[in-house]
Amino acid sequence: AAHGGASPCFHAGPPRPGQEEATRIAPEDYYGPIIRNQRFLAEHEDLLHPARPISQFGLVYPRRAEREGEQDYLDALKRIAEWLEDAHVLYDIVFDDQLTERADEFPTLILPDIRRLSQSEIAAIQKHVDNGGRLLVAGATGTQDAEGNQQTPNPLFTRSAERIYYWESTDWQPEIKKIRTLDGEPEMPVYSHLPTAPDGRRLMAILRELCGGFWLETDAPWSVRTRAWRAENTEAIPVHWINYLQDEAPAIETPIPIGPVRADLLLPEQTRVECVEWRYPEMKKPLDLEHEVVESRVHFEIPR
Repeated sequence: AAHGGASPCFHAGPPRPGQEEATRIAPEDYYGPIIRNQRFLAEHEDLLHPARPISQFGLVYPRRAEREGEQDYLDALKRIAEWLEDAHVLYDIVFDDQLTERADEFPTLILPDIRRLSQSEIAAIQKHVDNGGRLLVAGATGTQDAEGNQQTPNPLFTRSAERIYYWESTDWQPEIKKIRTLDGEPEMPVYSHLPTAPDGRRLMAILRELCGGFWLETDAPWSVRTRAWRAENTEAIPVHWINYLQDEAPAIETPIPIGPVRADLLLPEQTRVECVEWRYPEMKKPLDLEHEVVESRVHFEIPR
């Protein structure tokens, strides 16, 4: 629901008949949380749909390269998106072939190795910068036209660097690590999180300077994910938090508590805060949180 109905993950679902003994997961382990969450969504539908994400950054997705079946076209996007998630930066995905219509929706655009760009898309990006927008260009972005022909010189390098940062190509490949909690310790690719990624921390510092600060500031660890949006049927501003830190040994999900978590959110223009409420599926009633509004930003703290 926080992603507008498009789930970015895979869920295994309830145990099939005969699996309970092997998995140590009972049907009620699965259905209890699911039922509570579905009820919560139904009770708060006005907060969830229809809605538009609050997005400081537009992260461009190379759909044209995907259609052409190119290799490694998502490597830069995966790495940068992971760092944005870790830093709790509010962003949304925009397809490369949507740039002519949507480039001006975002204060800052991030183009992660978007090699193929049409002339109209390049013009939209340049207009975005000329109108005061920020731009981060990574990898070989703009080195080819829409058909894959080389463009020399790169047309994106013709604008003032004041609001543009050109991120040098780096090793976008993930590390290969063993999963020690699974039999046989199979290997899988793992992208480094901000605490262990010097390049990621440097990039976040560059973005912060480029755009003058992030709309959402929080001391939450990288394992906490967040989204914010405006719903059409309410004046409320939902800010969604989920803690993914958990004990990996038990058969059922066993979260490790985090917090309390401090948050500092830039308010949309002409917004007045009446209250800040904390809600989650297992609680009897909302909890009012203390808050303070200072220079168009609301400060509050989420309980542990």
